[in-house]
Amino acid sequence: MYPSGASRRITFMHPNMITLYHLHEHIYFEPSEKGLARKMLQSLHEGVVAARLVTGAAPDGVADWVNLHRHLPLQREPIPEARLEPPFVSVCLVHRNRPKLLQQAVGSIAGQDSHSLELVVVDNGSEGEDVRHLLAKIDEELRGLTAFQARMWMQPHGTLSSARNFAASKARGEYLLFMDDDNYAMANEVRVLATTARMVNAAILAPANDQFAGAQPPQIGMQPLKRWVPLGSSPAIGFYK
Repeated sequence: MYPSGASRRITFMHPNMITLYHLHEHIYFEPSEKGLARKMLQSLHEGVVAARLVTGAAPDGVADWVNLHRHLPLQREPIPEARLEPPFVSVCLVHRNRPKLLQQAVGSIAGQDSHSLELVVVDNGSEGEDVRHLLAKIDEELRGLTAFQARMWMQPHGTLSSARNFAASKARGEYLLFMDDDNYAMANEVRVLATTARMVNAAILAPANDQFAGAQPPQIGMQPLKRWVPLGSSPAIGFYK
């Protein structure tokens, strides 16, 4: 990514490696969220044109290269020390009728490499004596955690949104991380998301996620069945989720 003051047309990575000029309008876009969305929408309708590199200098190649670097900032602004401190995060985990998956999800939070967090578990009206028995056991385990505070709340069955809203109402963190019982957090997930949000002043982050199948939690290095990457607020691109 380039700062907003950078050239709107970055035509090459090096003055002697230049993309074919007649492809410019098919490849380049304004370096902004809207510019990227427009280009992706154009690609969906008109097809993708691959950029090709050729060796040799274009008439204005070196001049463009020098001009690009003139507009780049000479040094970054210092990051305030307060933004380097890990923020306190509330992990809001909603569950219903899947206590074994809930145990795995809770275990993934207990295994985080940062414990600047709390865990708020909301049971959304689970049914059955066996499920309630396992939930009581999980609740006892949560109360025994010492690295961070964890609580479970039992609610009558309602919508997923209402359960998440209830969890948010009980949260005390500067940031909220929403999870379902079939989610399994990577060991650095809370730290990376919270640090990123604070560093870039983001109000909301929508990270990519990998999808796995099976009764056991995913292991490091395991190949996912599918990888989902959020593409922003473009409705047309959203159909391809």
